[in-house]
Amino acid sequence: MLAASPLGSRQGPVVAWTGQVLLEIGGWGGNAVQGEGAAFDPADGRWRRIAPAPVPVGALAASVWTGRRLFVFGGQLPDKTTLGPTAGLYDLASGRWTVTATAPFGKGLRQPAAVRAGRLVVVAGVAGSRVEVASYDPAARTWRRQDPPLPAAHPALAIAMVAAAGRVILWSLWGRMQQTGPGSFTGYSGVDVRALAGAAGAM
Repeated sequence: MLAASPLGSRQGPVVAWTGQVLLEIGGWGGNAVQGEGAAFDPADGRWRRIAPAPVPVGALAASVWTGRRLFVFGGQLPDKTTLGPTAGLYDLASGRWTVTATAPFGKGLRQPAAVRAGRLVVVAGVAGSRVEVASYDPAARTWRRQDPPLPAAHPALAIAMVAAAGRVILWSLWGRMQQTGPGSFTGYSGVDVRALAGAAGAM
């Protein structure tokens, strides 16, 4: 059993392993978003507080360890309002945060997911019935929008994304209803799969 986190009880915080320490950041307790963070060092079995995130970190925020910094983006407030449009990067060595430029997403990006793809961080989510994707270059501090060419007749419900050798693979769960008669409906659903190949490739 680990020692209790100094952050107390909260829902949906970001939890990430850096290879050295376990980080816990954000989430919400009661009706407030928490920006505080803490690090657990298994070498001495102790927690320590870290600098609070400069951007809101809601429940179910997207995060990924880049090898040097923790990238954190978005999430939700208790009322299900989505957060954005900037991400925070926590540098473990310096103990400091930096903030990205504004991400090129529309409003209300839900279910954000993030993966590391070489030197880039790729972020995806659902906005309305569309899947939106953008990559962030930490060195250049720039975003690039890269939406996948999914069929218009496949309204997105949820996504999943992983990084594989030389590519990022995205799954989009879609579904729709069609009226077949008075009070009668038929449901259709499926999964679209796309791959983003190369550091600057296309879906």
